[in-house]
Amino acid sequence: MWIRLVMVLAGGIVALFMSRDSPNFEVAAGMISLLVLVVALIILAFARRSPDR
Repeated sequence: MWIRLVMVLAGGIVALFMSRDSPNFEVAAGMISLLVLVVALIILAFARRSPDR
């Protein structure tokens, strides 16, 4: 369920830069969705870091 939200976000970002009719729109949306997931995981990793370090 959550992956659909990531893909909708990625599709919106990619739609700003390229046409939805282009043959590689899904590939670009997939790459942006992976980038969104990586950024979210990095933010979670630093947010959970203990403050005494």
